[in-house]
Amino acid sequence: MNFRRKRASGPALDLTPMIDVTFQLVLFFMVTTVFAVHPVIEVDLPVAAIDVAAAENDDLVVWVAADGRVAFGGTEVADAEWSGHFAAAAALDATVVLKADRDVPHGRVVELMDAAQAAGLSRFAIATEAPPPAP
Repeated sequence: MNFRRKRASGPALDLTPMIDVTFQLVLFFMVTTVFAVHPVIEVDLPVAAIDVAAAENDDLVVWVAADGRVAFGGTEVADAEWSGHFAAAAALDATVVLKADRDVPHGRVVELMDAAQAAGLSRFAIATEAPPPAP
């Protein structure tokens, strides 16, 4: 007597196309994701009564820390390298958005503005934080 059971041969499910589609979707979402640029230096912006609009994509964002360090976009830059960044922004006719710490000496901000004006930039915005909501 033969006690072995015969396996029923059914249709096999091929997972390869499903894995391919899933992989393509993952790649699509990775490529189209926009990553926020976080500054290298920490800045405590002053509070103002009026909320200012956020910077646009073509604006040059300049971060100034309380100790005087300066960062353009997301990278810290030495004083001698300012003119190159300002010249590139002037070619795009960008607005300079200054995000200076509340404890930065006024003279440091004026130095930045003078360097930007020397490169041909004339539009400036000083970023502030919105006041906390009233209870």
